[in-house]
Amino acid sequence: MNQASPRCYAVFIAIGLLTTACSKTPATQEANEHSDVAAVANYDVLNEGLAERVRNVLHVPATGSTTQIFVTTTESGIGSVYRTHGPWLPYNDSSCQFSTPPKNGMPSVFTTYQISKSIAGDVGLDSSLIQALASFDVKLSNASSFSFSILDAQLQVVSESSFKEGLAEPKCASALASAGDDLYVVRGYVSGKRAFSTTVDTSGLVKAGVKKIATFDINADGGKATLGITDAQPIEFLQILELVHAPATTPALTASASPAAPAPPPRPSAPASTSGPSIIYIQQNTADNRSVGDKAKDILKKAGLPVANGVESLAKTPDRSIVKYFQDADQAGAEHVAELLGAQYGKVDAIRAKAPNVKAGQLEVWLARQ
Repeated sequence: MNQASPRCYAVFIAIGLLTTACSKTPATQEANEHSDVAAVANYDVLNEGLAERVRNVLHVPATGSTTQIFVTTTESGIGSVYRTHGPWLPYNDSSCQFSTPPKNGMPSVFTTYQISKSIAGDVGLDSSLIQALASFDVKLSNASSFSFSILDAQLQVVSESSFKEGLAEPKCASALASAGDDLYVVRGYVSGKRAFSTTVDTSGLVKAGVKKIATFDINADGGKATLGITDAQPIEFLQILELVHAPATTPALTASASPAAPAPPPRPSAPASTSGPSIIYIQQNTADNRSVGDKAKDILKKAGLPVANGVESLAKTPDRSIVKYFQDADQAGAEHVAELLGAQYGKVDAIRAKAPNVKAGQLEVWLARQ
């Protein structure tokens, strides 16, 4: 997509190049047709690998673009607006409305990735699922590796014309202008079924006839064989964001004026280590009493940790409490926070996430409904 100027929000997506006319390949066959397997060293490498394939479909450059693509764990609709700093929460999720874009198939876009158990946990293979498998004597160690792919992938993204029209609507334009800052607008998603597989003894699953755990389909043949774990239903897995610049406060540019500078590339990863959390934001479910979030704040403050003053209430929170961290250097800090909160809120997982412009040491506590 092209560069967005302070006065112009026009961007380009080659939607017309997509097609749904291809015959649909069964999920198991689709996974087997990937001849290349990419070994992934860390979460950032996986995110970039997935994002690159979507950028290629959209004809978006890797740098100097207003478009960002991230693995997402946040349920926010198309048109939701995020600030470019602070907690990664919708600034406004209702003012910007766009015509519902169609979903287009993406056959054979994604390769298969070889990932660690830790990365698998960050992209959906959470501790509750691992514990459920362990109850059937499926022994997954920290050294376990997984093949990971996206099946039945579909792209849903707002067209160029609909995006410009939606931004110009009075309610949306007012919301953007009132922020007084650059903002990200959710322009679309890539949805699909996450598919994990690993070699492990699955005899216990076969004996018990287990075919499904939580929201995952289980495919086990018994003995030392391949264990397949796949989303039962497609989920929105990759979020497509569009950077929208704050309206200019200076006089309008003339035809001879210099064009606006291109959007900056994503910030590089933090240094290899940090001195600990720099700020911790807390989110709770709106159905819970304010004391739920206040208790978490008290626990962390008593431990001498820097906690933001307010507690955000959200209608949608994860079904298990998590601590999000955005850079590898902050993993230890996130795990410490998760451990501190575990006595009050049960098992709390530290989960790697990705979002633009998040500063080093930023953590986010997302409390499940209590």
